[in-house]
Amino acid sequence: MRSRKGELVIEYCVLIAIAILALLAMRVYMTRAVCGRWRQAADVFGGGRQFER
Repeated sequence: MRSRKGELVIEYCVLIAIAILALLAMRVYMTRAVCGRWRQAADVFGGGRQFER
């Protein structure tokens, strides 16, 4: 029974590590999505103009 407990702990650690790695990999895409939304909102607010003279 003791070795089975050790296996479960290792399995959970591996599962948590995979989940953390997946979140870190998705961080780039999430950052780009948020920046795109901010850019879209700014373009709508500014009427698409960057500079006004």
